[in-house]
Amino acid sequence: MAKADLKEILQLTIEKFKQNGTFDLDENKILEKEYHEVEQVLPSPGEAWGQHEAMVNQGLCKKACQFPQMNRYCNLFPFDENIVNLQNPDHYINASWMKIMPWLPNRKFIVTMGPMHPSSYNGQMKSDFDEESPNNTYPNFWEMIWETKSKLVVMLCELAPGFTGCSEYFPTSQDQTAQHGNFVIKNISKNHQNATCHRIFEVSKTNTISSNKTGSEEKLVVNHLQFTKWPNYGVPDSVGPISDFIKLVHQKAKELEAKDPELVIHCSGGIGRSGTFLTAYGAYSHFLQLSEPNFVAKEAEPICLVKTVKEFRGQRHPWMVEGLHQYQMAYIIILHLLKQATAD
Repeated sequence: MAKADLKEILQLTIEKFKQNGTFDLDENKILEKEYHEVEQVLPSPGEAWGQHEAMVNQGLCKKACQFPQMNRYCNLFPFDENIVNLQNPDHYINASWMKIMPWLPNRKFIVTMGPMHPSSYNGQMKSDFDEESPNNTYPNFWEMIWETKSKLVVMLCELAPGFTGCSEYFPTSQDQTAQHGNFVIKNISKNHQNATCHRIFEVSKTNTISSNKTGSEEKLVVNHLQFTKWPNYGVPDSVGPISDFIKLVHQKAKELEAKDPELVIHCSGGIGRSGTFLTAYGAYSHFLQLSEPNFVAKEAEPICLVKTVKEFRGQRHPWMVEGLHQYQMAYIIILHLLKQATAD
């Protein structure tokens, strides 16, 4: 599909959302109608605040119910069907295997909660379970990275205390080392520019051979890309930086030949910002494929995100892409990226 075809898709999408002859996504009736359709997902269609109770009552998140306080949020339990199971059945992590439908049906991603640690909580800043000292999920996070051989981690939040933040699960300074459970993480590179911080970690797993000697297995190199300007429950102030970040992540995933998963992504809950990012990332990756010479193009039609977001909500949790404002932001990012891709 050539630039002209992408331009047609862009124009059709703009026409789709025109109100009184003007393109405007604010208080847009078409957009609101789409999001209303997105809300009609099981197990409690149209009842957002009833979804967690329905999931528990119907036995759809049994694994998380066995480890309730290993979850950052008390009402964000992942569906069992797509949960990332660790090799040790007694270990748990709030993470889900995801596909971006219909954009990337043959590529896998992992979406997870931001790791937490007792050091991020105190008497004034308690966990979502009203505790001062919650469980430590750092080792489980790195266990997942190790077992899935993940090459790329995308972080969409800042390090912050409390259950709406994310704890410091990695060494932040270059040449700094941290150990979490059996995993040693060394920060071998750090580059911070504007809203993006790119770190490279060297991860190794240690096994205790004797009381005073430790053996080390092979090492895993993990690229860590953090976007720091996306507020919890909200959207970025401007579309340019997050669009550039999406292009950077796509380029890095391609460079690393990362697959199964292509990337591990988290924000605080692994629901709103992560879902919005993946929606835009999937569309961007799909449209790049359309530009390849051997790709057989279909008839151009306006972009519709209903299927993508409903699929997300059925794979991980019914709150994926949380709220009309995040659904709108996904469109804004995609249209911005398409405009850049079709610029003369």
